[in-house]
Order: sequence, then structure tokens, then C-alpha cells
Amino acid sequence: MQVVWCWRCEMDMPMLDEHEFTAIDQLYMQCARKAKRFILERGASTGDVQKYFEPVQREYERVTGLANCDPHNLMHHRLSLLGPFCRVMR
Repeated sequence: MQVVWCWRCEMDMPMLDEHEFTAIDQLYMQCARKAKRFILERGASTGDVQKYFEPVQREYERVTGLANCDPHNLMHHRLSLLGPFCRVMR
């Protein structure tokens, strides 16, 4: 994990390395499957399924120390998406 500027969030954010991201991504996919099942079975709206992503929020907080991050937004907090840093950043 490394804290760097996130252009989407417009602030410094904890960015996950590949190992950390893989664990969060797998958890996110599990939560998404449960949420989708809930929507299909109950005809619920997507707003009703936010609670299904709470495990993702808790794991991201455990890894980064940052609480209450939107679980959908944090999926772009991945170091490898940023490309190589310039020498000034090192």
C-alpha cells in the first residue's frame, strides 16, 4: 500500500499493491454476486444492496486504515493502474 494522489477522488488516497488488490477484488466479486442475487430474487434496486459491500469496506479499512471509503470507488485504488512514477515521486 502506498498513499498517492488519486485524480478521481482529487486527494491523496491509499493505493493497493497487486497482492492487496487481489484480496479486495475477490471479496468485491463475492459481494457483487450476493448483491446481484438479491436484486434478481427480490426485484430490489441497486441502492438497496450497498450493505452487501460492507465486507469490502471493512477489509479496505483494515489494510489501509481509511474508513468509510465507497466500495465501488476503491476498486480503482490500485497502484498498477497508475503506471510508472516519475523520478520526482520516488
